[in-house]
Amino acid sequence: MIISLYKVLKTDTQDWLYVHAPSITNFLTEYQWALREKLVYSSIKLLKSYRLKGFPQKETVPLLLGLCSLEIEDRSELKETIEVLEDLLERTFSQSTHWF
Repeated sequence: MIISLYKVLKTDTQDWLYVHAPSITNFLTEYQWALREKLVYSSIKLLKSYRLKGFPQKETVPLLLGLCSLEIEDRSELKETIEVLEDLLERTFSQSTHWF
């Protein structure tokens, strides 16, 4: 059994919390309060073309990226995923003026 450790920003105190989560689904269910699209959008360019360790490959992680401390292994695997996510967020927020 693999337990993933995520480091998550608590936005009200600006403290980092260590979170054990066996899947992204469990993480999102328990820590939904910490997710902010604006922070994700501004962080994507920093993540572009890097591969992230610890994320289950069969699950989506769109709003988790901006609030996690990520262990970078190399620059190959997630380039396409990050670009797709960036395009999706650009389309989503270009149609709306509301930020969380």
